[in-house]
Amino acid sequence: MGSTIQMNIPLSKWTLLVVFILTIVLMCAKIFKIWPWRRDIQRPVSVRDFSLKWTDGVVYYREIIPKGKAKLDVLLLHGMSFTSRNWLELNTMNLLASYGYHVIALDLPGYGKSSYKLDTTQTSRSEFLWQFIKKTGFDSPVIVSPSMSGIFSLSYIAALKPVKGFVAIAVVGTDKIPVKDYAHFPPTLIVRGSRDKGLGVTSTDILSKNVPDSSVEVINDAGHACYLDKPEEFHAMLSRFLQLISSQ
Repeated sequence: MGSTIQMNIPLSKWTLLVVFILTIVLMCAKIFKIWPWRRDIQRPVSVRDFSLKWTDGVVYYREIIPKGKAKLDVLLLHGMSFTSRNWLELNTMNLLASYGYHVIALDLPGYGKSSYKLDTTQTSRSEFLWQFIKKTGFDSPVIVSPSMSGIFSLSYIAALKPVKGFVAIAVVGTDKIPVKDYAHFPPTLIVRGSRDKGLGVTSTDILSKNVPDSSVEVINDAGHACYLDKPEEFHAMLSRFLQLISSQ
């Protein structure tokens, strides 16, 4: 027959035990709250939606502002099959704001909720981006540009518009920029997925060869939209780059 173990602990001792456990839990919670690695993380305000009136339509964007003074302005663009919503769903906007960055994600003309459309010249794209940046109050942003959005970001930077840094994710249009114009590009992070053997390789080769202050990051086992395939790895790369830019 099995034996039964009885714990004959007086009620007062049970009370002391419960109090002791609660004290330990509260102390651990306090230590976790003030631990140094958490000190740089702030709770930002929530992401808000805006629409700017434009010629023959509106331009839609999402914005999140950190608590306190922003370290950098960050402008997130998107690829052909995507919109600003992707950056919201990936938690990119909230993550960057928690580290003190002022973030805007834009629906490019004719995409998402932006009804405004423009012609297809490099000058018009560059001018549109410049006007948008001024209207939103950005100073000299870091531009994060995947794929198709390169036709906007590359022409903007080549036109000597204000920009503090550039994150090029397998961008379209590198072959359309005169080689001499790459000499004045800002610090540039070039990102591609290891499985992107087409545009990712082509744009990486052109940028890394011609942009003086550039670095290349390859995300393993990721395709063309590598930031969607491996968001945590992409966020880590992006955060390191932004920290480097903000410290300069």
